[in-house]
Amino acid sequence: LGCHKFINPIGIGLQKFDSYGVYRPYDENGVDIFSVGQFYNGPSFDSAIAMSDILKSDDRMARCTTETLFRYAHRRAPTINDAKYIDNIVVQWQLQNLGLKDLITLIVTSPSFTHSAASTLTNELGGE
Repeated sequence: LGCHKFINPIGIGLQKFDSYGVYRPYDENGVDIFSVGQFYNGPSFDSAIAMSDILKSDDRMARCTTETLFRYAHRRAPTINDAKYIDNIVVQWQLQNLGLKDLITLIVTSPSFTHSAASTLTNELGGE
């Protein structure tokens, strides 16, 4: 099974959404789409919303999502110096019960991003 034991439950939880993200309770033959699953060594769920609630309640998900988006925004892996910024972003995101767009805003308005972006632009323009 390898990594599929970890990722398959998420796919099962999202079965009722087509490739465009449109909800579809039945397949093309009118058969109810099965979307009941269980995380590897973890809780079970019977809908995408229930799966989402499980993921949202897990602190590891908030940190992983933040670190992944931080990596994309900065175009590099987080460093030890970024840890305080990431910690702060995770806390703000969780305490304020914010959405994904808000997380992106927290990342791109953090000093780590604004200072990094300014120095990158200066370097690209030939400044010091």
